[in-house]
Amino acid sequence: MFSISPKKFAISMAAFCCVYAAGPFLLQPGAALHNFGNIAQCLIQAAMVVTIGLNLTRRNGGNAFWVLMVLGTFLWLTAQFTWTYYETYLGIEVPNAYIGAVLIFLHAVPMIAAAATQPHVDVPEADRGLRLGYLDLALLLFWWIFLYAYIAGPWQFIFPDKKNFSFSFILLYTLENIMVAGSFLILWFRTTGSWKRIYGQFLGASTLYALASWFISLALTRGVYETGAVYDVPLIASMGWFAFAGYAASQTKLEPEAEQATLRAQTNGHSRLSTLALLSMPIFALWAAIDSSVAPGVQRYRVLITLVSMLWLMLLIFLKQDMLQRRLVGLLSESRQSLDEFHRLQGNLLQAEKLASLGRLVAGAAHEINNPLTAILGYSDLLADDASVDNDLRQIADKIRTQARRTKALVSSLLTFAKQSPMKRSLIDMNMVVASALQLRELDKANKDIKTVRDLEVELPQILGDQNHLLQMCFHIMNNAVEAMQEAHGRGTMTVSTKHEGGEVVFRCADTGPGVANPNNIFDPFYTTKAIGKGSGLGLSACYGIVNEHGGDIKCENQASGGALFTVSFPVAVGQRAEKAHASAKTTSA
Repeated sequence: MFSISPKKFAISMAAFCCVYAAGPFLLQPGAALHNFGNIAQCLIQAAMVVTIGLNLTRRNGGNAFWVLMVLGTFLWLTAQFTWTYYETYLGIEVPNAYIGAVLIFLHAVPMIAAAATQPHVDVPEADRGLRLGYLDLALLLFWWIFLYAYIAGPWQFIFPDKKNFSFSFILLYTLENIMVAGSFLILWFRTTGSWKRIYGQFLGASTLYALASWFISLALTRGVYETGAVYDVPLIASMGWFAFAGYAASQTKLEPEAEQATLRAQTNGHSRLSTLALLSMPIFALWAAIDSSVAPGVQRYRVLITLVSMLWLMLLIFLKQDMLQRRLVGLLSESRQSLDEFHRLQGNLLQAEKLASLGRLVAGAAHEINNPLTAILGYSDLLADDASVDNDLRQIADKIRTQARRTKALVSSLLTFAKQSPMKRSLIDMNMVVASALQLRELDKANKDIKTVRDLEVELPQILGDQNHLLQMCFHIMNNAVEAMQEAHGRGTMTVSTKHEGGEVVFRCADTGPGVANPNNIFDPFYTTKAIGKGSGLGLSACYGIVNEHGGDIKCENQASGGALFTVSFPVAVGQRAEKAHASAKTTSA
């Protein structure tokens, strides 16, 4: 790609201006000078469009600014082409109120709007959808069109009057150029670093153009202006400055300003200007009604155009209000979802912290209990198996042994719960784990009245985890479901399913039992609804720990139709996600 240093580009622009300045002294007034001036202005304005357009490929924000700046310079170039069409192609004098005057006037509107976007502000990704302020920009653009039609339009289109049109156009265009320069001045004061330098360049160029345009307007009203004459030298210089500012920006890394990343900072400029535009409409209508210095036809034209413009502006305001309301509802919904997610994560964090603290306590206590428990079991075995001991004593020893074994089983569960051995991770098919757990359940012949329904998704993507731990988790959840139905009715249906939902593999186990009294506490250690001696309350806590170690999520809820539903989700292995997405896309296209 062609590239030169900004310094060399500035020298080339200065050289172009010098060549242009020599034109009035080397060429005779007339067609040759007009052609020279028009072609030179077309070339340098085309350079403006190109150099500013180089910034459209930026990835660090501010694209709206550059799009609007390119639009403004393109309208400027189009207006110059229409002027050149009259003077160079047709060889006639440009009409005082020709259609290109509208383009010359409107080219500054996108530049004012560009400054209002404040491209130096770093806006959060979630807010960039509202950054352009399309409706505010439409309001501003429409207001400026109305202003032109109201003040200059009668003397250009309805009651042609060269003197009144020239005065009205110069007044409006000067005000517009002052606003462009003032907008860049405000940005220059508010920023630092690289953006300040670029805003300074645009400020200098727009200020010089405002002065040059004013001098040319005065020359036109006095009838002494000629294209290519010395009046155009400051104009060409301002255009060259604009081109240099665009090129310098394309060669500069423009860093966003810190500590200003708010949606309000982005939208305030547009919103305030559009609000002022709407509030000014009744003033124009009143002015049109009481201004007796113009013909009645002009009064009627201005009142009518004000009323029509107010209707359009009110429509745009309504659309803006509707968009803001939709955005507000969306933000409220997102806030509610974020709050629910926060509460869920907070609950998971508290549960994990509770399990970790309890695990450390249990591990130490279990080891201390195991030593005397082993001695109790040994001595009770000796007494219970000793034939020389009295029968009553042997029965008591047997009862001691039974309770000691029960205590040892509980301690073993505690140690299993507290154990923090590293997992042996591998790619696992969840369908195989669930099928293995179901086979283990079917070995219990006492559960013949419990019906099992399988709904396992074919070609389920794999997950990364420990197969033994996951088998233990699935078996325990199924075992809880079966025991709940047995205690309630002695019969029932357990539905086991697996699904691929989004980027997760989901395992569900539903039963037709009585449900869970407190689903929120079901994973708390030692929480159980079973009779004393039938459960330690550590099984589901261990399941929670297993799922958490695998980066998954587990929850319990009561179904509307009755019974409990356990839902366990695990993230799909990274490679499996891509393969699954590719397979889905291939199936859809087929």
